[in-house]
Amino acid sequence: MVTKRDIVQLCKKLYEKGFVVANDGNISARIHGGFYITGTGSYFSEIDESQIVKLDEDGKPVLGEYSRTDPTSEIAMHLEVYRQRDDATAVIHAHAPYSTAFSLLEENTITCLLTEIKYTLGDIPVAPFAKPGTEEVPESIRDLVKEHDAIILSNHGVLTLGKSLDEAYWNLERVEHFSKICYFSRSME
Repeated sequence: MVTKRDIVQLCKKLYEKGFVVANDGNISARIHGGFYITGTGSYFSEIDESQIVKLDEDGKPVLGEYSRTDPTSEIAMHLEVYRQRDDATAVIHAHAPYSTAFSLLEENTITCLLTEIKYTLGDIPVAPFAKPGTEEVPESIRDLVKEHDAIILSNHGVLTLGKSLDEAYWNLERVEHFSKICYFSRSME
């Protein structure tokens, strides 16, 4: 089972890899009876277990569970993934530089030409713009997340999911690597 410590370690890994900066991004994991999610304003380089919030199955903080912060403002996006995908046990939202650069382009899908990505993730859809922290965000991903393990969020970074924290991370790593290669490829045109 996923522990708060697992999420803290992943937060620090994302920071070290340059996939997040400061407190931009959030992670959640499905656990028995609910979820763990990073707290609002948690700086990934300095996060500790007290900044991981335990939620019940409805997404409400569990009474009696200590946390020195509230859940991320993107809680609705995470819960939407879990509602749509029974197989998802982890969700990562990051502002990885190359993936985020793609989020600024006016494209509906990033078509994958790399064999490795084509067979692991397929084409990567771009969700329509939704103001962060609003109910528009879960609406923007609702249909896309049913069929995709990675989604570019227009003007807002990338969302990945997986059957484990590791798989969600690997999907993020794949999207960022692919985005970087596409960036270099486009600059050669």
